[in-house]
Amino acid sequence: MTTPQIPQIEMPDTDQSSIAYRLPQAPISRLSGLLEHVAAGPDFGRDDLPQLASDMQLEVDDLFPVTDAAQLFGFARVEQGDITLLPLGTTFAKATIQQRKHLFAEQLIEHVPLVAHIRRVLETRPDHRAPEDRFLRELEDYMSSEDAEAVLATAIDWGRYAELFEYDYNAGVLSLESLEVVA
Repeated sequence: MTTPQIPQIEMPDTDQSSIAYRLPQAPISRLSGLLEHVAAGPDFGRDDLPQLASDMQLEVDDLFPVTDAAQLFGFARVEQGDITLLPLGTTFAKATIQQRKHLFAEQLIEHVPLVAHIRRVLETRPDHRAPEDRFLRELEDYMSSEDAEAVLATAIDWGRYAELFEYDYNAGVLSLESLEVVA
C-alpha cells in the first residue's frame, strides 16, 4: 500500500514468434537481387557486406533490412561483416519465379507469424475477406500506429508476392478471392 504502483510500459516486441515482430522493410526485388548477386559471385555464396552494398549501389544502412530479411527466412547468415548464403538461399537464387514464390510462401508461413495469422483469418472467414484495419488494430496493441502501418505494409507486400493472399488498395481489404483456398 505504501509503495506507489509503477505503470507498466509496453515494450516493442522483438520476439520473432510474435505477430508484432518488427519486420525488416525489405522489398522482394532487393532480397532477390541480393541472393542472386551473392550466389553468382566469385566467393561461392559468400560476400563482404560493404562490397555488396557498393555493388548493389546501396548505402550499407539500406542493405541491413535486406540482410535481416535474408536471415529471417533462412536464406543467409551474416557474421563479421560477411553474408553467406545457406542452401535455401542458393536454391531461391537459382529458382524460377514460380519456384521462388512457392519457397517464399513456405518460409513466410513458417517464419512470419503475422502473415500466418492473416492467412489463417482469411481461411476461416466465410467470404475469405478481412479489412486491413482489423490487423492494424492488433498491431497497435504492441506499437505505434506508424510502425503498425509499416509492418503491415511489409507483410502485405510479402504475402502478395508469395500469392498467399490478395490486397485491394482502394478498399483496404485482404482476401483469398482468386486464390486457391486451402482449408
